[in-house]
Amino acid sequence: MGILPFTLFFVFFGVPFAVASLREELNPVLDRFEAGTRSTGTLLIQRGTETVSRSIGYASDHPGTLNSVETIFMIASLSKQFTATAVLRLVDAGVLKLETKVTYLFPEFDQRKWSIGGVVPTVHHLLNHTAGTPDVYAYPAIDKKLHHEQISITDLLLAIDEEALRFRPGSKWEYSNTGYLLLGEIVRRLSKMSFSEYMEREFFRKWPSTSVGPPVHQQFALSFTDDDSGTRVPFMGHYGFKERHDGDVFTDGNIYSSARDLLGWLNDITSGAVLSPELTQKMFSPGLGDYGYGWIIEPMLGSKVIWHNGNYLGYTGVMLRVAEKDISLVWLRNQEGDAKANAGLLNEILLRLLR
Repeated sequence: MGILPFTLFFVFFGVPFAVASLREELNPVLDRFEAGTRSTGTLLIQRGTETVSRSIGYASDHPGTLNSVETIFMIASLSKQFTATAVLRLVDAGVLKLETKVTYLFPEFDQRKWSIGGVVPTVHHLLNHTAGTPDVYAYPAIDKKLHHEQISITDLLLAIDEEALRFRPGSKWEYSNTGYLLLGEIVRRLSKMSFSEYMEREFFRKWPSTSVGPPVHQQFALSFTDDDSGTRVPFMGHYGFKERHDGDVFTDGNIYSSARDLLGWLNDITSGAVLSPELTQKMFSPGLGDYGYGWIIEPMLGSKVIWHNGNYLGYTGVMLRVAEKDISLVWLRNQEGDAKANAGLLNEILLRLLR
């Protein structure tokens, strides 16, 4: 998207000074980053009515398929905000309560394993990573199949029920993908629909590039890594991975979308256009670990920053919103590595825009 070139002038003690446009502020930083990085992807930043985008590299191994704001990426754990929103939509509809216990929703679970000190995890605990559930990807039964065989929801639930809670629910914060797998199953059970059908009906029609799992009728960016010689190669083949896994099962991180659609979604969900005011406030209220429901909320340079990141199968990304300065950012990448440079760019952008 283009930027309307304009400069505002203010007077401070009689001395005029110019306020740079977003493009003027960020283009030198982005030019320097692009010249020195192997990272590929799309960065989209909005401040008020101004928008700046920068796309680097290829979306596939076919020459000429360049990344853009329309390119569809896997968004990894950025998906958690969508799963959380789906659950909160059920709460808004009166079908579910945040205080509902996991053992009520999953009566097949071994009830003895799901209580410590008489406290059973609730939907609230699953949403903000305080349930005490071990991370399912560390379970031997799941790790053996991961990326090599299809894994069903039955496989996951059996594995999850085998492990005891790590701590009394609500007593501490520990990031766990398991909670968001269970939340996806709660959506399926209560809506009586597949997760993808529910998300399409409730949210995705406004954002047509967004889907649960890889899009069927649209191309999406492949992910890449560097081999030992420094040559860019497809991520999945390099590591010998075969299965991406079913998005209807892996509801912790298997949504696909474009930077353009995610920017629109980000502005909607943070402004209260998606959920009721009460649940919007709960979603963006930090608890233990500065975590809300699918989002991290923390102070940064005197501003309240709402953000989350994601990293899976060579796809990485970050989304953030600073409402008081009307700043929104979406950055999606499809090249493994260059983490230090990526973090450095994000920090420099925030320093410039939040000062």
